[in-house]
Amino acid sequence: MPTLYIGGCTTANDSYGGGQYNEPSNGNFPNSRAPAQPIVVKQVGHNFTFNIGLVGEIVEIVRDEAFLYTTIVGDNGCVDIPTDILGEVELRLYRGNMMYHAIVEL
Repeated sequence: MPTLYIGGCTTANDSYGGGQYNEPSNGNFPNSRAPAQPIVVKQVGHNFTFNIGLVGEIVEIVRDEAFLYTTIVGDNGCVDIPTDILGEVELRLYRGNMMYHAIVEL
């Protein structure tokens, strides 16, 4: 069962791709933030299993900015993508005001 790490987190205003390290000994802590942690999801064919804490979150399947399928993470953490969607697609998971995404093969 392949494990995906969905990263590339974006918000309406920002894109997280890096972080900033502040030397803790100097007490200088400007407005900084660490990158969002990736979300781990397991894929078996057209089935994706997310952490149970993501139940109810929105999942989209997109190709070339065209929306192919939208659903929510089910009570068991699973999402089943229709089997007629094939090839390389982008999987997007929306959590609050953030979007996590990964390229997957169906």
